[in-house]
Amino acid sequence: MERLSYFVNNPKITPETFYHPILGQFLSAWEGMDVLLTLDTSVFWNEYCLIEVCLVWGGRSFTLAQKVMEHPSATVAYTDYREVLVTAQSLLPPPNRCWRTEALTMGS
Repeated sequence: MERLSYFVNNPKITPETFYHPILGQFLSAWEGMDVLLTLDTSVFWNEYCLIEVCLVWGGRSFTLAQKVMEHPSATVAYTDYREVLVTAQSLLPPPNRCWRTEALTMGS
């Protein structure tokens, strides 16, 4: 547990330092191809809303960008999720800045 605590509480370990470079390598495999991106919101404890943009692949989703905010509903304004979209777009490899996106509904 001590090692895990050191890792979790180390200010030098950030998503920008480790996750973004690994994700960049992962995404480079799809350069020039269509991919499926999802925008999803989840509410926790009727107090916090998680906004995520994920890449869907092989029955799994990989988070590209996320934001947590104090908000009791999964319905959020564009101004609330815009920065998540901008962050996700910045991670996509050029020149594929506009990849195909589709809305998913429950049961589809």
